[in-house]
Amino acid sequence: FFFQAEDGIRDFCLSRGLGDVYKRQVQETFILRDSTLLLATIFSNADVSPSVQFVYGYHPYLTLDHRSIDGQKIRSNLANEVLLDRKRLVPLDDTIKNGPLQETLKLDTLLKEITLDNCFAAKDFTSSFTTQLVDEELGLAVEVTTDVQESEIPAHLHGLRRISLPFCQMYTPPTRTSVAIEPQSSVANIFNLPADIQSQLVTSLAPGERAFGIFKLRLLSL
Repeated sequence: FFFQAEDGIRDFCLSRGLGDVYKRQVQETFILRDSTLLLATIFSNADVSPSVQFVYGYHPYLTLDHRSIDGQKIRSNLANEVLLDRKRLVPLDDTIKNGPLQETLKLDTLLKEITLDNCFAAKDFTSSFTTQLVDEELGLAVEVTTDVQESEIPAHLHGLRRISLPFCQMYTPPTRTSVAIEPQSSVANIFNLPADIQSQLVTSLAPGERAFGIFKLRLLSL
């Protein structure tokens, strides 16, 4: 199965007629093979100037039992929790401070004991992560991973710059029928953080340049 979708953002200026095109383009590719769904996003700056700066993330809501996630667990190789202002969900100050992962996520603990709206991080800004939502009673897990090997990347992405997705926001909505496991290229509020942090996490596309991010979802038998 292969599906591709495209969208874009127009300049603020008025349309120049039928020849006017989207200058900042986003192209989505979804490839389903057996029990694995590969999701790739291409970002293009089709303008002649200026450069475009952005961060991005995906927000898949997952469950293995539509009635409740309370009997399920989270397993992950994420290294740290990003300490946030709990009201605004942005970093506490002008740095990205990490705290112990286990204090919040409580690995291998049933989700009925946890309420999440937290940001977690891989070991560094270029590393990948793998996180699983596990239902031991059903003998199933659904996995979100940014660990996509070069051999798995579709041919139309070869030669493009790859955007790292080292952060993961997790959220348990009040209905508790799903959990969001969200790969992200950055923490929130990045454009108000110091320039040295922005330079590591913000993607900048020069005119005519393209870049992509990629991750996959897998359904696993335990």
